[in-house]
Amino acid sequence: MGWTNGILVSGFLLVAFGWLLFINNEGLFDILIYGTQYFLKSLIGRRMSKSYYETVVDKKKTPAAIYITLWINGIIFILISLIYYIF
Repeated sequence: MGWTNGILVSGFLLVAFGWLLFINNEGLFDILIYGTQYFLKSLIGRRMSKSYYETVVDKKKTPAAIYITLWINGIIFILISLIYYIF
């Protein structure tokens, strides 16, 4: 039972990390990251070198193969753990 739980948790972590990469790639966290940087830099008296728009446009995208690979491996781990659980 311990092996099954370990494999299941590993699979869920892979799927969750792939999902976080995907939604970061779509720009969900951009305003949060920019706002945090802006706030922290304003505390020490500095200004942002780029505007929010420039930051979003210049952002490097994560290749789709990375998060798709994480999803596939996570689903395989989950299926293996379910097979071990059933048999």
